[in-house]
Amino acid sequence: MAIQNNNTYSSWAQQISLLSNRLISKQGLCERMGQPAVDMVRSLLENYIKRSYESIKIKGLFNSFKRVLIQDSTTLSLPCSLVNHFQGNKSN
Repeated sequence: MAIQNNNTYSSWAQQISLLSNRLISKQGLCERMGQPAVDMVRSLLENYIKRSYESIKIKGLFNSFKRVLIQDSTTLSLPCSLVNHFQGNKSN
């Protein structure tokens, strides 16, 4: 799903339902996406980045740089009822 750029709770719920042969709603999935799930995804991403970096490092791509910074533009939308209480960066 990540490769196909299809990262929504709806698409996740649909795929999990197909794989588990149980009906999963996007709301039910969202409710279960607490800290343990975030920690698991973070760990998977860290491992993937480390392995990817090692393969690039071996090729010498970053040899001419002292350090490389990776920018992440991930955003999460708040429910409308919370937007005024937790203001942050906005794209209008």
